[in-house]
Amino acid sequence: MNFLNGMMVIATNNILCASFVSPNTSQSFAVQQSTTGDKPIGISGSGPYIAPNLQNAIAFQNAGTLSTNLAAASGIPLDLFGPGDICWLTLGTGGGCNPGDYLKPDAMGNGLATSSANDQVAARSFQSGNAGDLVVVLVCDRKL
Repeated sequence: MNFLNGMMVIATNNILCASFVSPNTSQSFAVQQSTTGDKPIGISGSGPYIAPNLQNAIAFQNAGTLSTNLAAASGIPLDLFGPGDICWLTLGTGGGCNPGDYLKPDAMGNGLATSSANDQVAARSFQSGNAGDLVVVLVCDRKL
């Protein structure tokens, strides 16, 4: 369930699928890919903004490449899951997680399990997973 469904937010940089996003403090209704130490406001949608077959056709026509792992490119509206929503999150390379673990963003906006006091967390996992896995999470906004 997405309580922010219908709220228009724009990506101000390339945002990966199923990753943490933070507000862009210089532009209204804009978000950017979260990095280490950010205070995310949500998680991007788990599907690419360009369908894979269409992506291949565009890349062929333009003799370039487009990424199918982007939820949104800069300037594109973004599907955003906010606090209280349940969605997918990609785990970062810093390790896995267990059910109930709190997650914060790593340098790429992926989930990183933490139990450190005063860490700002933005999701809680419902399942176990390893680096690179998609796990089901509850989006939250709290400090440990």
